[in-house]
Amino acid sequence: SSNNAYNLKNRVNAMIQPNLANVSTTQKNQQQYYRVRIGPINTVEYADELSQTLNQKGFGQARIVID
Repeated sequence: SSNNAYNLKNRVNAMIQPNLANVSTTQKNQQQYYRVRIGPINTVEYADELSQTLNQKGFGQARIVID
């Protein structure tokens, strides 16, 4: 739900850096999905560090996407 996504975004921002995480939406098969995204990140090393931190804190689905 959107409430869960925004709660997660707030928890992540409190752990790492204010306003680095945000919520985006997408629709698939006429269903709305909410994603919590972090970034932009300036270096791959920092992205790796954040991914490890989030995984250690129980956010096991953290993935790095490079644009």
